[in-house]
Amino acid sequence: MKVLLFTTVSGLISPTSVPFSTRQYVGLPFQPLSVLPSKIETKPGSSPVIGEEPVWPVRASVVALPPALLAKSAAGHGVRGLVIPGGRNTYPEYAAASLWTTPSDYGRFLIALQDSYAGRAHALLNPASAKAMMTPVDANYGLGLQLGRWGGHPYIQHGGGNEGFQCNSFAFLDGARQGVVVMTNANAGGIVAQDIMRALVAAYGWGEPDPATRGSPRRAPNFPPAPPK
Repeated sequence: MKVLLFTTVSGLISPTSVPFSTRQYVGLPFQPLSVLPSKIETKPGSSPVIGEEPVWPVRASVVALPPALLAKSAAGHGVRGLVIPGGRNTYPEYAAASLWTTPSDYGRFLIALQDSYAGRAHALLNPASAKAMMTPVDANYGLGLQLGRWGGHPYIQHGGGNEGFQCNSFAFLDGARQGVVVMTNANAGGIVAQDIMRALVAAYGWGEPDPATRGSPRRAPNFPPAPPK
């Protein structure tokens, strides 16, 4: 697995940093990776397949929802509790802003990452890729995941939101390997997610986040790094 920041000029992709050397939040520049999910075909009750190997049973899409699923999908709500126009938006940045899935299926994805990190047989990723993905690069971020330690235990975390939706996920990498996925269909849903997290911390005795984890920035600066010399 190789990941690098890049810039596009006249349709050409040029690297702007050495892989694993820095971190930057990206939205639209992440778009080329949306090609990979479009190559995975699924049917109800089946597993996505890359080559001949099944990945994991999941219901997820990074494109506009087909009509059959629209009736089953949640409608987003604005800050005043009203349904947003159209119920939901379809964003052009498919890979960065258009993942549709369920809390249960995203939880299965987190379990797959936990198994990969632990080196369990038949895991989604091989141990080397999992360790690379979940090793801090900068400001408590790995490859797409926020990392930290809570009560002395390593964890992975990622949140996200679009107009009318706020979601968050959290999972320990060792110990009991517990975790939580909260998906809300409201702009103020992040408040609910925080309350749920606090309740779980108290109920399961997770303790406090380690000092080095507190206050880490969610995003990198919104400017590109200097190109390598």
